Amino acid sequence: RDALLLPEAFKQASFGRTEKRKVGHLEGSYTQEGLPEYDGTQIRITFFLTQYWDSVPMALFAVKAAKHGWNQAPVAAVISLGPWYTSPDSRPEYHHLSYPERAKQFRTDMEMALPSIRSFCAHDGPAAWRGCAVVTLGHCPQMKKTIFGSIAR
Repeated sequence: RDALLLPEAFKQASFGRTEKRKVGHLEGSYTQEGLPEYDGTQIRITFFLTQYWDSVPMALFAVKAAKHGWNQAPVAAVISLGPWYTSPDSRPEYHHLSYPERAKQFRTDMEMALPSIRSFCAHDGPAAWRGCAVVTLGHCPQMKKTIFGSIAR
């Protein structure tokens, strides 16, 4: 499902929205015409909700492929995933996995994403100047399942 839906959604980060939309506080992003031309003075925050590690390379590619000059803008990346592996409702193929198996799947998926993350964050990558952070899973007192400890390490 992700492989079908996310490329189209992430394309908006590269090209901007193709349809006109309302602008203003909490109304949307960009301008009525879509993604503006980058002039070196703007700051853009692009948030991707990727539930699993295999979506991270698509998100990073969307930022690298940005049009209207945005592919030349300084970039920083913060990457954090995890809760979806605890209760993978959006990944039926993970339902049968035990918590230790899901923790192992988390690691396997992360290792598959690391080459894209490394090249994006490398000294000659898009985030070379501003940097990258792969951070641990956010934690709150409600997170009592055993898997949280396995993933957060």
